[in-house]
Amino acid sequence: MLAAARGINVLNLVRRDAGVDELAALGIDHVVSTAQPEWQEIARAILGSGLARAGIDSIGGAASAALLGLLGEGGTLVSFGTMAGEPMQIDSGSLIFKQATVKGFWGSKVSLAMSADDKRRLVGELLQRTLAGELLLPVEAVYDLADAAQAAAASLQPARKGKVLLRP
Repeated sequence: MLAAARGINVLNLVRRDAGVDELAALGIDHVVSTAQPEWQEIARAILGSGLARAGIDSIGGAASAALLGLLGEGGTLVSFGTMAGEPMQIDSGSLIFKQATVKGFWGSKVSLAMSADDKRRLVGELLQRTLAGELLLPVEAVYDLADAAQAAAASLQPARKGKVLLRP
């Protein structure tokens, strides 16, 4: 949603077929389920001949190589998580011949280096876009703080339709 608001084209990958419809209901286009055997061909068709300039990897493992395969010449693969619980598996041929860059991202380190003015500007943008209805924030459930253990368990459930929140 933020990318679209800034005029940036995004290909969204989800791990289950139902996720395609869920994102479409939020107005998000170009969604491909990696549960489909031909997902990479579908993704390449959407991306076109130049492929992607960047990929964001929160999975790790074999998913890293799949994302690297969708990058065009000189693309960048950014990793910020390892949901697979495995090290990134990257094809050296794709890395070398595409002249790709692989780098890590950790939000707290970026935040420490960011000026207070930039933080205010970015949080202000999020609030403005949320209040304007441009940034939808689906919520699965809201729990009282006293029920934090139940909230934590609910947050780990697959196929949630939104975030799990706590209220004081």
